[in-house]
Amino acid sequence: MSSYYVNAQVHMELKDKVTKKTYAYRVKALVLDDDLSFEINGMVVFPPSDKKPEWTVYTPTVGNARIIGFNTKETSQKSLLWPDIQEACIAATQEYLRHS
Repeated sequence: MSSYYVNAQVHMELKDKVTKKTYAYRVKALVLDDDLSFEINGMVVFPPSDKKPEWTVYTPTVGNARIIGFNTKETSQKSLLWPDIQEACIAATQEYLRHS
């Protein structure tokens, strides 16, 4: 069991500019433990689709992704925190969709 808590919240729908249909959700994740807390803004969650039947979570990129973009240590998919962050982001998006 982890000694930290992860909470996430959808804060924005990402819409196609032409069709105006929502295709993904921007999510904030808050990681808390006894000594430290930090928020990760800019997670992007894609619901399952015909092309990808699984939920997909992308980490935020620092800088211009096409030129010098890199992921921070906290949001690396190799991080020990990643499974809990991913799970919280998906759960928050599912909850958002249930109530929208």
